[in-house]
Amino acid sequence: MLNAMRKFGASIIALMLALSMLLTSCSLLPSESGGESGGGSGGESSGESGDEQYLQQIPTNLSIRGEKIPAFSGSGYYAVNGNLPFFTSEEITDVGYYEYSELDSLGRSGVAIGCIGPETLPTDTREKVYHIRPSGWEYNGKSNNNSYPAILGGQTIFNRSHLLANQLVSEDVDVRNFITGTKFLNQDVMKDFENMVADFVKGGYGHVMYRVTPMFEGDNLICSGVLMEGYSVEDEGEAITFCVFIYNVQPGIEINYLTGENRLPSSDNDNTGDGSGDNVGDGEGDDITDSALFPMENVGYHLYANADGKSYYFSGDIKSKALTATTEKDKAVKVYFESAGEVGSYYIYVMDGTNKSYLNMTSNTTKAMNTVQNSADATTWVLKVDTMQIYNGTYSDRAFSLYAASSDIRTYATKANGAIWVWFSAAE
Repeated sequence: MLNAMRKFGASIIALMLALSMLLTSCSLLPSESGGESGGGSGGESSGESGDEQYLQQIPTNLSIRGEKIPAFSGSGYYAVNGNLPFFTSEEITDVGYYEYSELDSLGRSGVAIGCIGPETLPTDTREKVYHIRPSGWEYNGKSNNNSYPAILGGQTIFNRSHLLANQLVSEDVDVRNFITGTKFLNQDVMKDFENMVADFVKGGYGHVMYRVTPMFEGDNLICSGVLMEGYSVEDEGEAITFCVFIYNVQPGIEINYLTGENRLPSSDNDNTGDGSGDNVGDGEGDDITDSALFPMENVGYHLYANADGKSYYFSGDIKSKALTATTEKDKAVKVYFESAGEVGSYYIYVMDGTNKSYLNMTSNTTKAMNTVQNSADATTWVLKVDTMQIYNGTYSDRAFSLYAASSDIRTYATKANGAIWVWFSAAE
């Protein structure tokens, strides 16, 4: 089985690297002992907050042990040192542990390192993180966590991004373990490497040396990216070996890395967002806890589920006893969200001419969803912020499932019996 896991890890890394546009080698920022923070490397910051500070292509002047890191050009990460981590023999151990660096004078996080194993994995319910304000999360008393529906749908630009992911360590809610990271960095790129490590450890294959270093240029409060290193211990890196710089960018949005402010590219520079996502979680499934209501009302969205490597969109006759599914997005039904009273709880409806038809799920576990005309008779739905997953709020033991044979979207009694998450995205 270990050989299978080794092949699996090697193939995953090879696939990820094949998708990367920049695969040349460079060297590492931290000292060989791993004790240095990434905060001191890079070019000088002007301290001003003018238009020239808003960037989409970073880093601007960041070197890792004398090797210049190329600016972002589409790939989420850059392979460092031929994808070989820089753990020394003194650092490598098969005894689980983890530790964080102290915040620097600007309140910025430093290197987080550990040997991830069964003994470091969380054993209790994860804590909420809404009280955490990493450097750059706010500026001049205003949240920088803006929403951009046209680009991000119902999500916001920033996550409270763990350095050591909550699925890897038990004591993860520590301000020293967070940076202000973009959705792109946290959910689209970092999570792939985190999942790789978690799957290896949870599968009983051994320990993984793991280090994440936030890389700040000058006095910037937002890091340009993070350096992630992983090395499977017992098999001497045969299953897991990686060393990558992950870009802290959000395609289509300009970020002022000095302050954390952000905006859409615009000649009049007025598209600076609204800070409405201040209390959104870290992109790993936190519930909404206050007035950050997403999605927005009166805005059309598509519902979809992922199965067999495909996205299945809600479609068909909305009045029928069973909603069908299609892989053709242009045939998807447009749905709308209406507050059900409690924050994070919604009714979902479609327009039938000028009338609203609300999606409803009955207590009959074999019956597909139908629609009702009054919201009082309809199912309520609850959202998971940042991941934007939808689950049933009326029957808490119910969730969606996809009958692949008939392409009907129906319900099972529990997720364990085959139900899958349903997601939403802004309709074009």
